[in-house]
Amino acid sequence: AQYLQRSREVQNEQQQVYTLARIENQIVDDLRDRLNELKSGNNDGMLVETHIRYLENLKKTADENIRALDDWPSTITLRQTIDELLEIGMVKNKMPDTMRDYVAAQKALLDASRAREATLGRFRTLLEAQLGSSHQQMQTFNQRLEQIVRVSGGLILVATLLALLLAWGLNHYFIRSRLVKRFTALNQAVVQIGLGRTDSTIPVYGRDELGRIARLLRHTLGQLNMQRRQLEQEVAERKEIEADLRAMQDELIQTAKLAVVGQTMTTLAHEINQPLNALSMYLFTAGRAIEQGQSGQARNTLTKAEGLINRIDAIIRSLRQFTRRAELETPLYPVDLRQTFVAAWELLAMRHQSRQGALSLPTDTVWVSGDEVRIQQVLVNVLANALDACSHDAVIAVTWQTQGEALEVYIADNGPGWPVALLPSLLKPFTTSKAVGLGIGLSISVSLMAQMKGDLRLASTLTRNACVVLQFSVTDVDDVE
Repeated sequence: AQYLQRSREVQNEQQQVYTLARIENQIVDDLRDRLNELKSGNNDGMLVETHIRYLENLKKTADENIRALDDWPSTITLRQTIDELLEIGMVKNKMPDTMRDYVAAQKALLDASRAREATLGRFRTLLEAQLGSSHQQMQTFNQRLEQIVRVSGGLILVATLLALLLAWGLNHYFIRSRLVKRFTALNQAVVQIGLGRTDSTIPVYGRDELGRIARLLRHTLGQLNMQRRQLEQEVAERKEIEADLRAMQDELIQTAKLAVVGQTMTTLAHEINQPLNALSMYLFTAGRAIEQGQSGQARNTLTKAEGLINRIDAIIRSLRQFTRRAELETPLYPVDLRQTFVAAWELLAMRHQSRQGALSLPTDTVWVSGDEVRIQQVLVNVLANALDACSHDAVIAVTWQTQGEALEVYIADNGPGWPVALLPSLLKPFTTSKAVGLGIGLSISVSLMAQMKGDLRLASTLTRNACVVLQFSVTDVDDVE
């Protein structure tokens, strides 16, 4: 209903605007006819009064229609145009007086012409009657005749100049000042906004169509500036949240590493204690050999002791390497994937020895783009999950193959497979089927793989065993060298 009401209002407005436009055309045609009548020489004074009465009738008709358009500001320009045209055609000090002056000039010219004819007639009469008139009288007559001609020509020139001045005034003070300048300013403002200068001003005002467009542009520009400020604030907040999440994730990764270290501490202590006991015996034997002057035996004993020291150093270095905190902005570099698998398996020695676990690795060496600390953390999480899934005799098979620019690594165990109920959310934080555990290992691994521009997916073997698929970017051997 509102739409129909609005449509009727728009139709009424258009009908009234059309009526005013038709009245405007009639006024312009009447003014043009009056000028044409002046040019054609029809200088009857009654025609001037007739035109004025005609314009008065048009003014009455226009006033009746204008009162009905007071509620529509879109017709202000048209109404002002009609008022100014009526003022030009009806106010005495404008076109009516100009036409009367022109008619008076025409009458004066006609009277002068008649006087000239009368003078010429008298001259002919005098010339016929008085053939002996003097040459001085002829010169006097010629001077009077030239004066009359100059006066009549001057009047015509003045009337023409007045008409041209009127046309120039209409163009300069109405069309140019009211429409062209405002439209140019509005167009320049739109161009500035189109170039992205949202701080531009729109110096156009008024209650007509151009003023309404300018108000809409100012409103739209204000909304754009407000949305831009909100977007900048949201971007800053999201960057801050992202930095907090990265820091929290780094702490979780470090906590998971320390948990693995704590679980393997007993095995590591045993691995270090045995070489230390043997080292003590070797040092005692070497000392006795030196006392007895057996330098060769002492040298062999010290060589064996050096091997034990290197073994202890390798164990400690692998532990320190695993617990080292990885920087988020560390650039990627080539990593020996097979050697990283071996290091991760050694860190889980306590777990796989108690379950009599076995790790099957391909014999070839592959280099991938990544970070050794992050890759080792991912492998420790995946291998630990595989060992936990197998009660005993755990067998973990690792295979890999190249797919274009990527290397896909398949890690499968001989356990019961993924729990079906938890499968859709296994990669989400705090999802686990274990009695003990936070359920963040896989989610952390997914994040670490994403940081290295890789991927982690879950799959199953043909025998329905669990399988984890890791995707890395392949690095050429030349890059390693």
